[in-house]
Parts: sequence; structure tokens; C-alpha cells
Amino acid sequence: MSQHRSEYSTERARHVQVAESLGVSRESVRRWVAQHEIDTGVAAGVTSDECEELRRLREASP
Repeated sequence: MSQHRSEYSTERARHVQVAESLGVSRESVRRWVAQHEIDTGVAAGVTSDECEELRRLREASP
């Protein structure tokens, strides 16, 4: 998606186009992009790997 950013006037417009092409909601695309930015260190937050580790730890605790 980053290679086509200049084709759209806003980030929302990009999300709408991708969502329509994939048949998913714009909100799903927005969340995927946000999580990708966290996972790649562009934005602060809990990474996918950290979320998975927390899930495993919660399942293993009594």
C-alpha cells in the first residue's frame, strides 16, 4: 500500500479503496495498518508477538 500512497488524497481514501478491493471493512484495514506500524517500530504500542506471548501466558496460568 505504501507504494501507492501518492495516488490517494487521504489515508482514509486509501483504506476505503483497499477495503473495497479485499471485501472487508475500512476499520479492519485501518487496524491492520496501525498494527503493522507498531510491529515495524514506526508507532508505539504492543506488537503482535507481544500480544501472542501474553495470550499464551494467560492460557498457561491457573
